[in-house]
Amino acid sequence: MKTYHGGEMALPGIYLSRASLEFTTVPREGGLLPGQEKTNYWKLAPPVAIVLGPMMAMVYVMFVPATGFIAGMVFLGMKVKQGYRLMARESAQVASLSWVPGRAYLVRRRKAAKQKETQESKEAVDALLKDIQERRKGDKQ
Repeated sequence: MKTYHGGEMALPGIYLSRASLEFTTVPREGGLLPGQEKTNYWKLAPPVAIVLGPMMAMVYVMFVPATGFIAGMVFLGMKVKQGYRLMARESAQVASLSWVPGRAYLVRRRKAAKQKETQESKEAVDALLKDIQERRKGDKQ
């Protein structure tokens, strides 16, 4: 198939732009093809243009709405994926242990020592209370 370029003098007929798939009609007197020299055209026979035109329109009518639905589904899929990741990250934080391997033993030891100290202080306070109560009983008698 012969290729014609934009700005070129053309014979009458129907031309199809290869880049934009746009039909261009050149009148009976002939004329210039629109566009720059980089724009390429194919000359179509009238029966091919009659069949190809409605087919291209049908493809356009079918796939333009489909691209909207597909874009919507992709958007929803991305949002579900983001929600799943957020949920997984938050549940992993809840389920993860809050200890550092190098410090875990020392932390427990400090807690045990602190508990021992508090137990000893409680016993000392109890002993003092008993002593005070005994002295008060002794003073009353």
